[in-house]
Amino acid sequence: MAAGGVLAAVILFFFFGYRQTIEVSVDGQRMSVVSGAHRVGDVLSEAGIALRAGDQLDPPAESWFFAPPAIRLSRAIPVQIWDGDHAQDLVSQERQVAHLLSQAGLSLEPGDRLWVDGSPATPTTTLSPERAHLIQIERGVTIHLDEGNGVRKEITSTAATLGEALWQAGIRAGPADRLSPPAETPLTGNVEARLIHAVKLSIQTQSGDVAAFSAARTVGEALSEAGLGLQGLDYSVPGEDQPVPGDGKIRVVRVIEEIQLTQKLLPYRKEYKMDAETELDHERVIQAGQPGIVMTRERARYEDGKEVSRAKEAEWTAQQPVNAVVGRGTKVVVHTEKVNGETIEYWRKVTVYATSYSPCQSGTDKCMNGTASGMPLRQGVVAVSWNWYRDMVGQRIYVPGYGKAVIGDNGGGIPGRYWIDLGYTDDQYQPWHQWVTIYFLTPAPKIIPYILYP
Repeated sequence: MAAGGVLAAVILFFFFGYRQTIEVSVDGQRMSVVSGAHRVGDVLSEAGIALRAGDQLDPPAESWFFAPPAIRLSRAIPVQIWDGDHAQDLVSQERQVAHLLSQAGLSLEPGDRLWVDGSPATPTTTLSPERAHLIQIERGVTIHLDEGNGVRKEITSTAATLGEALWQAGIRAGPADRLSPPAETPLTGNVEARLIHAVKLSIQTQSGDVAAFSAARTVGEALSEAGLGLQGLDYSVPGEDQPVPGDGKIRVVRVIEEIQLTQKLLPYRKEYKMDAETELDHERVIQAGQPGIVMTRERARYEDGKEVSRAKEAEWTAQQPVNAVVGRGTKVVVHTEKVNGETIEYWRKVTVYATSYSPCQSGTDKCMNGTASGMPLRQGVVAVSWNWYRDMVGQRIYVPGYGKAVIGDNGGGIPGRYWIDLGYTDDQYQPWHQWVTIYFLTPAPKIIPYILYP
């Protein structure tokens, strides 16, 4: 009995009084604890390691042991997870973000983004056990992008704006490209977007070719964007309502129409009237003539500075002509003049073309001594045209270089000229072919031919 008591005392000594070294791992960090305790919880208590709700301990805290165990403690940490505007609080010994999301019943979609404590993270990010953490899920927005010509793309992005999302997806929208809705549109939900890429344009103008880029739907819109908008009668090839051509070639034609007024003068006529206040063989303008005016309105069309058409639209007489009224003098005025040293008194003088003739020098094959008046042909008898002879037979005249004479014969004359034929005898004949001024000597006859016709 005494021996049995001793053995029990020895056993109790070793069980309660013997201290041993125990390896403890806290979140993977190893430490050695010297303890005489034989319960896991007591070992941790001696080591100053307090258990928290949610901690995972292996073996459990209530476990007893004789041989030193390997104690593993995984700390539970508080984690708050925000999914958009919804928050969840967890206390878990899990460290990997993916496992924590799974515990919260959350999954990630392509394009979603993760943030841990304000920094970018991934599902494999491991959290530190020393403190609480905040996990944020930034859900991606789906963008359905139409790039025309049957090209459609689906992009999921967490960017703040549409433009940023396209940039992140490697889709570049140039300054001339047309994006709808605009690049600055906030991404608050799924978006239907259209991106029309600009094409290079070569615009032919009057001043030269202009290069531009445009994503416009029609030629007119493209020209406006390039600062070459059509105005008035301008037109383009293709037309402004046509789609922008695939080769980008556009011609701009500048059109100007002008209304032009021209005038043409209508000639006026001269009206003659006898004027007793004006000397015989003189004329006086009683009323000045004034031409009429015919106006013509024409429409001229110019394309790129060149006239391409002209059309008469109207013609009217703006002013009727006013005929001139000319007075032909009938007033007989007697003049005295010294001619070839001889003083003569006359009432008319006229420049005529003088020829000469004699009985056998009359331009016929016969010799003729007689005249129309019955006077014998000799020096001092002259012939004139029938118009003169009829009105002035017997009129006395003076011919410088010939002398005084009387109109006593008529002849054929010279068409269109005042004419006189100076008579001679054959023995006295002198040839005349020259202009000479003849004088009609006083007294003036009672009947005067005011107008002398050749």
